[in-house]
Amino acid sequence: MQIINTDLRFRHGFTTRKSTKRIILHHSATEKNSVEEIHNFHKNNNGWNGIGYHFYVRKDGKIYRGRPENAVGAHAGNHNHDTIGICFEGNFELETMPKKQIIAGNELVNMLKKKYNISKVLAHKDVNATAYPGKNFPFGAIAMTFNIAETKEILRKVLADNANNPDLDYNRDSKVDVRDAKLILDIVDKNT
Repeated sequence: MQIINTDLRFRHGFTTRKSTKRIILHHSATEKNSVEEIHNFHKNNNGWNGIGYHFYVRKDGKIYRGRPENAVGAHAGNHNHDTIGICFEGNFELETMPKKQIIAGNELVNMLKKKYNISKVLAHKDVNATAYPGKNFPFGAIAMTFNIAETKEILRKVLADNANNPDLDYNRDSKVDVRDAKLILDIVDKNT
């Protein structure tokens, strides 16, 4: 996994985050934007120091660094003090995420979970009154930490159990979002 460093110019310095306990996932709510465009919007329209997110994942799977990783973010209101914010290019109320973007997001989340010993990955809507990151956001596929053998077994069972019911979104027995099961299995198979 490669993280592309950017040459973003911020208004001033940052407050250093004292602890890192959670990751919060966002979408840009736009069809297409570069990290520089998000940065300039946050800086010029919102009056912020610059981009509020620590990372930005494009649809092509490229990951860009936003604000410094150790800085307090500007992405989740009162929850910025102990979180890392990751934004995904796209409006996932209206579109679905490309596989390359899902795989890149999963790799980034798992790298950060390991680096900071994080167990909680949340959607923006879990901490603020919003629908973000959208109803089509593949949260399970991105946030999951893989135990390869267990994951394959569980997902194959979920898919088999629901083969005759493609409209089912959630399997109560396995607590897996069926919409994400195929994507997760593809990612697991890619990485094994």
